[in-house]
Amino acid sequence: MNEKRLSNLDIVPPGQTSGAVATDPDQIELPAVVLACGRFRSGKTVAVVNLLRMLPFDRIFWVGTTYLSNKKMLDDLPISPEDVFVDSDDMSVIDQITSAVQKEADDLVKYEEDMRRYRQMMQRLKGGSALSSMQDDDLLTFFDSSLNMFTPPKHRWNGRRPVMAVCFDDCLGSLIFSRPRKLNKLCTGTRHLGSFEDDRI
Repeated sequence: MNEKRLSNLDIVPPGQTSGAVATDPDQIELPAVVLACGRFRSGKTVAVVNLLRMLPFDRIFWVGTTYLSNKKMLDDLPISPEDVFVDSDDMSVIDQITSAVQKEADDLVKYEEDMRRYRQMMQRLKGGSALSSMQDDDLLTFFDSSLNMFTPPKHRWNGRRPVMAVCFDDCLGSLIFSRPRKLNKLCTGTRHLGSFEDDRI
C-alpha cells in the first residue's frame, strides 16, 4: 500500500472534552453512559448505587419505582425529593430532567452576572462614589435589611457547574422507552445538556 502525506489536512482535536469532569484515575471518566445488565437479583442496582457514590456527583435524578423499595440504600446519595420520578410511564419525565439541568446552567450564568454587578458596586462604594450614582436595582438586590449591609449573591454550588447524573432503574418495558425516543436522545446527547451561550465547554 502506498502512503501519501498531504499538507494542511491534519485533524486537530479539541483541547478538552465537552462537559469533562475530573475523576479518580482508577474510576470511569465523566461524562459517561453506563448500562448495567444482569439477571434478576444479580446486584445491578447495588453496583450502580455504589458507582454513583464513588463519583463526584452533586445532584442525581432517579427514575423508577425502585426508589421506594431501595430508599435506605440511596440515602447517602445526593437525591432530593423533587428529583425522584417513580412513574416511568410518565412521558414528561425526560423533559422535566432536561429543564432542571438547563435551569442549573441558567442559574450559574445569572450568578456570574450578579457577581459582576456586585463587585462593580462595591468598587464604587470603596472608591467614594456617591450612592446617587449607583443603580437602584443593584442597591435593592444586594442590600440585606436583616443584616443592615450589602451581601454578595449566593449560588447553590458556590459558583461552579454542578456534576449531575440520572439513573433509570427497572424501567425496561415502561412507556419512557417508547416514541418519541426522548430517552435515546438524552443518552446520546447527555454532554450537551445544560449548554451555555458563551464559548465555555
